[in-house]
Amino acid sequence: MTLDVIITNKYLIKEFYMKNLYFLTLCVLTSYLFSPNLYAYIDPGSGGAIITAILGFFAAIGYTIRKYFYKIRNLFSKKKD
Repeated sequence: MTLDVIITNKYLIKEFYMKNLYFLTLCVLTSYLFSPNLYAYIDPGSGGAIITAILGFFAAIGYTIRKYFYKIRNLFSKKKD
């Protein structure tokens, strides 16, 4: 087998899995969309986990903004000898 055939096969396999993943996602979302009743229960511990995840998300955004702000600021600041 040549390298070209192996690379082509990898791309074909990846394309096949991606098409099936899109189809599976579409099927799951469609089944939720057309379900008349969804009986779900969120216990009180889940609410705390959701709030923690949201706060962590905003903390990560703040840290990322601060990190790049200092990088850009140092790029434009004069260096002292």
